[in-house]
Amino acid sequence: MSESSPRIQIRLTPIRLIFLIIGVIGLFWLVRQIVPIELPSLTSPRTDANWSKPISIGGGRYGAGLSLHFWNGIPVGIARGGVFYFLNKDDQWIEKTIPGFESGKNESCYPVAIDAHGPRAIFCDITYTNKTEAIFSFVDVTLTPDGNLKMEAKVPLQDYRKELFKNIPVASGVKRDISFGCLEGTVIGSEFYIPYFARSEDITERITSTGTHQQSGQDGPSESGFLYSSNGLSSWQKIRLDGSESFGTFHITDNVLYLLTVRWANLLSSTQLSVSNWSKPKLVTDTLKGSRFQVEGENKTMHLCWLDERLKRGLGFFIYGDWDVGGRNNLVFYRNYKDGKWSREKRLSGGLSYCGSPTMSVEGEKIVVAWDNYTRPYTRASVYYTVSKNNGRTWSKIYKVENFEGTAGSSPSCKVILYHGIIHLFYDRSEFPDPDSNLMYQWRKFPE
Repeated sequence: MSESSPRIQIRLTPIRLIFLIIGVIGLFWLVRQIVPIELPSLTSPRTDANWSKPISIGGGRYGAGLSLHFWNGIPVGIARGGVFYFLNKDDQWIEKTIPGFESGKNESCYPVAIDAHGPRAIFCDITYTNKTEAIFSFVDVTLTPDGNLKMEAKVPLQDYRKELFKNIPVASGVKRDISFGCLEGTVIGSEFYIPYFARSEDITERITSTGTHQQSGQDGPSESGFLYSSNGLSSWQKIRLDGSESFGTFHITDNVLYLLTVRWANLLSSTQLSVSNWSKPKLVTDTLKGSRFQVEGENKTMHLCWLDERLKRGLGFFIYGDWDVGGRNNLVFYRNYKDGKWSREKRLSGGLSYCGSPTMSVEGEKIVVAWDNYTRPYTRASVYYTVSKNNGRTWSKIYKVENFEGTAGSSPSCKVILYHGIIHLFYDRSEFPDPDSNLMYQWRKFPE
């Protein structure tokens, strides 16, 4: 007669069940602290019917080039060709074409530093000689309380190309072609910070046996940094900051300035120690898509939203491959910086993909973030948005903007600005493949 081996039995009593549930919840919480988990939405976002009917306000010309700013406390839209949009006291956008800001066939005039709380701004004016050589000038502009612009001065900018890379030798027979440009910076009191970038191409020309001239080029040295002035247009100091593709400066308080730097897919943040000295960059995210990010500040908090591509990493690479067809891997993320530390990342786009052009605006503790979206590549676009009422701690559900008139195969490049509790939405409605754009506008009250 054989003896059976004893079996261990565990009775799941009510007390043990409670401890098991607590343990599972605790384990899930611990994993979330180490690896943030975003659960996809099980239902499609609802359509928000509280938006106004769309209207065309751009005359079919300027939608794609629109940028929104606060200037001297006034919401201002700036488009190509010297076209400006000012929000009047009746919450109506008034279009004005300002003489002196018109751009010719090969010219441009665009803002590089705007004082959100003061009347001054600096525009970069680019004109070309008959030899197609670019001449840069800074234009000092004042916005009057009645919504008119006044050009105070126009000063040619030093031709930095003559001194760029002069200590880096060029091989015999090689011509170095240098390009220089300015990006949008910031104003702090009487100080101006305007980012610049410089790239070069080393061109070799040879004559073949048949007498044909052939050119070949390769990337030469590059440089980036910012131009600094504490006395308006009188003098500028060029401060070099190596290792960045592009960057923007932003300040939270009057005595703290932060620098956001892009290196490949990495977004890094530094703190100013002096005008030319910055702290060691700290990583904010390493999955940035195409340098597309926006930063806003309010109540001593820096708010950041960006276009993210993290699904292409790890297991996502084997699922989706390295092909980014129509932006399949594009997501919208958010985090903020307050009291010396960054908050955890928050995936605002939920279960949506094919996101593009995230845009953000902040008023007090109210935040709105919107973005373009496609259900699949090259289809008709939609715009989705979400809001926070408590400075980014929690967010609303995702909503789809009703009556949004996107077109198949084109990018609406939506823009939002929040002012006195009203969300103002602009977007480009282009008839693909027609290159002309049509600036559309909708609005709604901030959801309470």
